[in-house]
Amino acid sequence: MKKILLVAVAVVVAGGCRGDGLLSPNVLTYSATSRVVTVPDRTDNPLGVESTILITNNNDRPITFNYSRSVCFGFELHAFVTSDMSGAPVWNSYQPGLTCSLEGYLPSPLQPGESVELVIYGLVQDILGANRPNGTYYFDVALPVGGGEVRNSTVHIPAGSLFLAK
Repeated sequence: MKKILLVAVAVVVAGGCRGDGLLSPNVLTYSATSRVVTVPDRTDNPLGVESTILITNNNDRPITFNYSRSVCFGFELHAFVTSDMSGAPVWNSYQPGLTCSLEGYLPSPLQPGESVELVIYGLVQDILGANRPNGTYYFDVALPVGGGEVRNSTVHIPAGSLFLAK
């Protein structure tokens, strides 16, 4: 399994239009988990929510898709206060002017049975902000997939719940 580290930023894959014979993003399977960790590569050792996304090709053939390292939107971690994650998130990892940092690469093609992990972080201090209370927050990841043989789409992947405190 290959592991890719994304620091509160984007992975965007380019591709074709609807109705053009491209595969649904559902040819890949997605799962995500979240946990509270000390954010790596930070000298101030802040606590953060680390969400790990697993993308797997469960098909009997390779799936080709592309990505761009230069765009800072689309791949986002969201926090909600309700378990059904309805309405707008109370926090979103996307911030205008954010600098992208992608280590590694998405394999293309992704071979049958092969998986890739993506990791995104959000700082607990940012999620709680100045006015959000300690409590349970529910997370999802918005992940743009597409390009190559796969139709462009954003997949929302539930990423669990965590109790967060200041």
